[in-house]
Amino acid sequence: MFFNAKGSSNLWVIDVKCKSQACKGYPSSEFNKHQFDASKSSTFQANDQFFSIQYGSGSCSGNLGSDTLNFGGIQVQNQTFGLAETIADVFGYQPIDGIFGLGWPNLAVDHVIPPLQNALPQLDKQLFTVWLDRVIFPLSGDTAGQITYGGFDTDNCDTNINYIKLSSLTYWQFPITGFSIGSYKHAKKAQVISDTGMLFID
Repeated sequence: MFFNAKGSSNLWVIDVKCKSQACKGYPSSEFNKHQFDASKSSTFQANDQFFSIQYGSGSCSGNLGSDTLNFGGIQVQNQTFGLAETIADVFGYQPIDGIFGLGWPNLAVDHVIPPLQNALPQLDKQLFTVWLDRVIFPLSGDTAGQITYGGFDTDNCDTNINYIKLSSLTYWQFPITGFSIGSYKHAKKAQVISDTGMLFID
């Protein structure tokens, strides 16, 4: 399943009850979406609390529930997540089955504890590393990137680590004095956000 975003904190998946074409995936996306069927899980518990999340590019809504979550070799018991019965049309064109929020708890809708926060006691180190490759068509089978939970990705990332204090405990936000891309230089102070769910510099 494809989903990871540092600009949000909630986990949600597409519920089998969603019958729209967006929840199945549009043909042009070349991706058939997976849907969560709670009736096939012996550990699922319904919450029946309504949730709705608005993103910059769309929204989703449905009900909350909890289940055992496995990701990156980590198992989290009783993780609360959203079962989306309605998703924005734009998600139907993207190769994703939901969103796995990596943001801070203060950003979470309905005060749901994010999965990564629940997994902290199991991590070797309280950090994660994101590596993104320059792949235009990840559906061709190429690796578009990798997330390492609880450690540094020494295979794909630089071994020189520079630390900077965050300026917000919602997004992964920090100050910069400027930046350059190729021959372009921007020498003004600004606040920026590291967001794996966006295609541009926040």
